Amino acid sequence: MKKLLIILLWTCSSAFGQSLSDSMLPARVTGYIFINPAAMNNTQMIFLAQQARKTGAELVLKGFVNEGKNQIADTYKLYAYINEACCAQKGPVWKIEPSLYKTFGINAVPAFVVAQGTSGSPATYSKVAGMFGFDHALELFATSKNKSVKDASIRALHLLD
Repeated sequence: MKKLLIILLWTCSSAFGQSLSDSMLPARVTGYIFINPAAMNNTQMIFLAQQARKTGAELVLKGFVNEGKNQIADTYKLYAYINEACCAQKGPVWKIEPSLYKTFGINAVPAFVVAQGTSGSPATYSKVAGMFGFDHALELFATSKNKSVKDASIRALHLLD
């Protein structure tokens, strides 16, 4: 029974999630896709949500979708709409995390980061911004000098095939 549980846990990890064998790493490798609904159309966000779902990357917003009294409800509606259009309600992880924008120096969206931890040290992550998909960013990150970032990016690319 223990052997079966270990195999199930190992096979259920995403490209960026830690499997049992990865748990010895000093910091978790995570993929982030930074988006801004005000600067992107729904088609772009759905495409990136699909890629995030397949790879285990997280979609990151800087804040709520608007500043009105319904900001929480409006943000939830956007999540629900994108998740339904993208992945039949089984969408990716969404975060509202302005600190990650600062940590990784995100000034334009969409932006893509694969990072080992969240220290913000340039040696621990790779980033790129532009109007393209996560797959193109992962191709660039697959040449990273950081072995953990490189290996996670290569695993994620295989999930998008």
